[in-house]
Amino acid sequence: MSNNNNDAYDNMDPAEIEHIGRKAWKAASRSAKHMSKHSKIVNPSLEKCIPRFERDEVILGDFLGSGGFNDVYEIESIELITNLEDAEHAKKIASPLQKEHRAFCSKHVFRESSQNCRYAMKFLSVDTICDPGRYITGAADLVVEAKFLASLEHPNIIKRT
Repeated sequence: MSNNNNDAYDNMDPAEIEHIGRKAWKAASRSAKHMSKHSKIVNPSLEKCIPRFERDEVILGDFLGSGGFNDVYEIESIELITNLEDAEHAKKIASPLQKEHRAFCSKHVFRESSQNCRYAMKFLSVDTICDPGRYITGAADLVVEAKFLASLEHPNIIKRT
């Protein structure tokens, strides 16, 4: 990670950071809507089977690698909050189906045979976030990837139906 990007980000006006974040969110939303409408692969109804977590519930482990826009970390544990009323995204995680899926994932973070972490999480890298153009493109790319993966049936993709 270059110090120039961090310095530039640290010196940005908070309003400008918020503006860039909104642009990234809008680009990601447009990409998701377009993909849902025009793709023959993506199945939006399958997204309901993907467990959702609050960011603070997911405890990250080792850095696994990086790509064009993202960094990937293993998930060391999932510590579910007990009072969902305190959750930022309570409406998205409080349904009975979500509660069941969340409990399953938190219980099965490690592979029983090896005690290796079973799950990984991908985030936009700091370098991506610090570059407005890359941030917008990276956010859209991450959303498209998530929608595509949600539609696949594969044992390495978290999904319970």
